[in-house]
Amino acid sequence: MIRELFINITILVCAYFVIHQLFKDINLSIYSSIKERIYYGIANGIVGLLLL
Repeated sequence: MIRELFINITILVCAYFVIHQLFKDINLSIYSSIKERIYYGIANGIVGLLLL
């Protein structure tokens, strides 16, 4: 059980690192384009799916 927890935490950290590297230059605000917000939302959705 501890092994699976460690694996899941490792996947989460790696996914957040990769997503952050891809979107580190994007400053989202209320004035951001819909396209940028959708891409960022999809990326965060993928990270969420990895947690399942």
